[in-house]
Amino acid sequence: MNKDDPLPKILLLGIILFSILKIPIVQGGSQNERLERMFLKGQTYYVREIEGEVSMYNNLPEQTNSDPNTTANGDTVYVGGVANNCLPFGTRVLINDEVYVVNDRMNSRYPCKNFDLFSFSKEEAINFGRQELVIKIIL
Repeated sequence: MNKDDPLPKILLLGIILFSILKIPIVQGGSQNERLERMFLKGQTYYVREIEGEVSMYNNLPEQTNSDPNTTANGDTVYVGGVANNCLPFGTRVLINDEVYVVNDRMNSRYPCKNFDLFSFSKEEAINFGRQELVIKIIL
């Protein structure tokens, strides 16, 4: 097996996704979940589509913890970061044609289908609200 072969990585992430999100590893009967090949910036990626609830948060103590400028993985907050309680840190997701990197966690009451995008603008977060969107998890 070639060390550059993406198949082992895809299978490992598929097993992780199955165990955490209960997403079938193979394409199955669910209309809401499917594995597909995608082309992004000249690269080929495999993605798993799920439907989820997306919101935005800001680096304010009332929305985070006592250190609102540090994410759960130790990064300083940045636009392009996203909180999710189940995907591993560093996982890339495509939401509204923008790539985000999982680097934070939400309150434990939120299930795996919830994603919280970071924004410095409270007004932008309020205007964004909560939206049911398709999230593409880049494998």
